[in-house]
Order: sequence, then C-alpha cells, then structure tokens
Amino acid sequence: MLKNTKLTSGYIAQLKEKYGSLYVLNIGDNIYLYRPLTKEEFLLLLSLKDIFGMDDEDIILDKCLLYPEKGELDNILAGEVSYVIESIVKTSGFADADNIEHDIDKARNQVGILDNQIVMFICKAFPQLTPKDIGKFTYEQMLYHLALSEQIIDATLKIEKGGSPIDFNNHKPGNIQSNIPFHHQKPKRTNP
Repeated sequence: MLKNTKLTSGYIAQLKEKYGSLYVLNIGDNIYLYRPLTKEEFLLLLSLKDIFGMDDEDIILDKCLLYPEKGELDNILAGEVSYVIESIVKTSGFADADNIEHDIDKARNQVGILDNQIVMFICKAFPQLTPKDIGKFTYEQMLYHLALSEQIIDATLKIEKGGSPIDFNNHKPGNIQSNIPFHHQKPKRTNP
C-alpha cells in the first residue's frame, strides 16, 4: 500500500491513463512509482549514450521516475537509486534478451483471452480502429461493433472456454478449422 499522501488514487489514475503501465517499488520506507521506457525512448537512450556519451541513468530517471521527483533523491543511498534504475530498465524489457521468449509467450497467451479476441475481431472488420480506440468503447458499443464485425467478416465469434486465438490468415468462409474459436455462418435467405 502506498504510504505517501501525495500518491492519491486519483493522481495514480491520471498517471495510469497517461502512461499505461505503472510500477511501485518499495525499498525500506521509501516508495518509488515509475513507468517503463517505451521502445522509442529506449532507442533514443542508446543513441544518446553512443553518440554523446551521455549518462543514461539521469535520462532514465527523468523519463520514467514519477515519484518521488528526481530532486528528492539527494538523501537516498546511491545503491538504492541504482536499484531503482535497474528495475526500470528490467521492467521495460528491451535490454533483456534472455527473457524475450518468455515475454512473447506471455503476450501470446494474453491475446488468447476472449476480450482480446473480440478486439482483434473488431479490428479485422474495421481496420481504421485500433485496440486503443476499442478500449474506449462501452460494453454496449463493443457488442454492437462485434455484431457488425460478424456480418462484415461473415463469421461468428464462437465463445469457448480455453479456445485458441483467432487465425485470420487461415480463415476462408466455409473452411473454418474446428480449433479456431469462431465458425462460418451462412447468410440466411428470406423469400420475398
């Protein structure tokens, strides 16, 4: 639990909306709130370090440490600050090639979750929409777009526990493999 009154739930919600993933690190009585580096920031960091020999630790703290402010670190032990920087870099993931397979598998498993399958299904039918756009939908809007997507793609999302992710590359109407969690639904014809 966060002990500092500056870190209110409203403030943390604002940071979460702005940055996405947030992390809390407790070291003794000290609390650190940070966000991971983005890929773009990581590449910039590498180029600044290589070209100008800049100290990457200061850049990481400036970009990612949300609480406490960098100026408040003067009374903190140097080893503690180094540990915070190491945690930010490790959490960001770009520099850790040893764990990339595990991280990719974890991300692939996330894609298999029904909610994410619905998002992929909608994105396939509406290429102008991004997952972030769909994340702003209400439940009703998401269901409406899912129903529209089923009509556009001419397939119905079949909800199965433990189903595998949707494979759009192999989807052809009338030729849906049984392990794909949606099935082809032929249009109903009505006689005039």
